[in-house]
Amino acid sequence: MSDTYDGKWQKVSGRGAETMAVERHGNVFIIKRPSFNAMLLGRDESEAIPAMLKDGVLEIQEELGPTRLMVGPKTGHLLHAGAEYRRVGD
Repeated sequence: MSDTYDGKWQKVSGRGAETMAVERHGNVFIIKRPSFNAMLLGRDESEAIPAMLKDGVLEIQEELGPTRLMVGPKTGHLLHAGAEYRRVGD
């Protein structure tokens, strides 16, 4: 189940970061994506956010509360906060 999330992802629709990567480190996952604040300032910086797998869904704690990432069973796309991502090569 956890291998479902590992990898690099490219946005295909919705709002949010153009890319993100998910890495597993034991029981913790790290979500790497461009920093929103850095993007506003025209800088190319990323942020690393810890996530936990709960009932098959990745949950991250963000400023406005927890959000979830899940892989759609029909498309295999990663769904997060109104955006849809497809897996891209390693």
